[in-house]
Amino acid sequence: MAGWGIILRSEWDVTPQINDGALVRVLTDYRLPNADIVALTGETASTRSPRTENFINMLREALSSRP
Repeated sequence: MAGWGIILRSEWDVTPQINDGALVRVLTDYRLPNADIVALTGETASTRSPRTENFINMLREALSSRP
C-alpha cells in the first residue's frame, strides 16, 4: 500500500483493502499449497483467557466428532 512491492498475505487479512482498491491482486493464477494452522496458547486452562479456552473446547468437540 505504500508502494514497497509485492507481499503474500492471507486473503481474509487483506480483503477490505482489495475491495476498496488499496491493494491489487497479482499472479492471480498462482495458488499456494494448503498449510497447517498453528496456534500457541498457554499450557493450561488457568493460563488462558476464558474466550480462548472456550474456543479450544469448541474445536476439540468439533474435531472429535469428525468421521
